[in-house]
Amino acid sequence: MSHVTDVLLLWQSLREKEVLERVNSFFEDHGTRGLVHIREASPARPDWYGGNKALQLHVAIGAFDALNIQAFFDHLRETVQWTDDDYFVQVVLQDEDDNGCCLVTIYHNQGAGPLGDWG
Repeated sequence: MSHVTDVLLLWQSLREKEVLERVNSFFEDHGTRGLVHIREASPARPDWYGGNKALQLHVAIGAFDALNIQAFFDHLRETVQWTDDDYFVQVVLQDEDDNGCCLVTIYHNQGAGPLGDWG
């Protein structure tokens, strides 16, 4: 039986590709395809999303069967080495049994300024 978890990774960093490669090593170690950057989802049209400007953050997406969420978070917090070149890393999860999404801040470089609070 399938149990799907949707994952969005949001980040700002000077190390765009390196961050995604390190995050995706978790999925590769488990024999599955990792998150895909939204620019890679439609390389012919990198501006396929709405608005009139380029996104200022990186977004990668994926949907996973039987994702061990705790192991994924442990990987992000303990295995991926965050540096001053990384400003923030957040994960949005939507488990198929949930009626909403969960936003988890994995890393926030305090020197990069506060995270927005518009709530």
